[in-house]
Amino acid sequence: MPERICASCGASMPAGQNFCIACGVKAPETPPPAPVPMPAPVEPIAKPAPAPELAPLRFLDTLITLAIFSVPLVGMLIASMWAFGWALGKQPKKNRRDLALAQFILKAVFLIAFLVFYFANFSAINEFIKVMLS
Repeated sequence: MPERICASCGASMPAGQNFCIACGVKAPETPPPAPVPMPAPVEPIAKPAPAPELAPLRFLDTLITLAIFSVPLVGMLIASMWAFGWALGKQPKKNRRDLALAQFILKAVFLIAFLVFYFANFSAINEFIKVMLS
């Protein structure tokens, strides 16, 4: 405790002493230190709900999307439409767009590989067909 001053005579009083040495007056009790105010509790920041366009595709939506993609020409057409942002007059969900873009790229790569293989071996394929038919 720090040294105190007598309120009656102004003499200094050593710490822990209850009476003034000079005048004998009882020293007033020092009030307890003021409590330190606690900071207001911080509420955790709630994560906002994902925007409808970023919400994950439900299982049934994914199943229907993959079923549509599996139809040979229709799947390629729908995949290209959804991949480049058109879905019956409205924007498709971002996840469906991403899935459609992946499907479109895969189908395009396989189509190009098939065409390269086919035209590179066109004469060999024709000879094979002639042998098989005769």
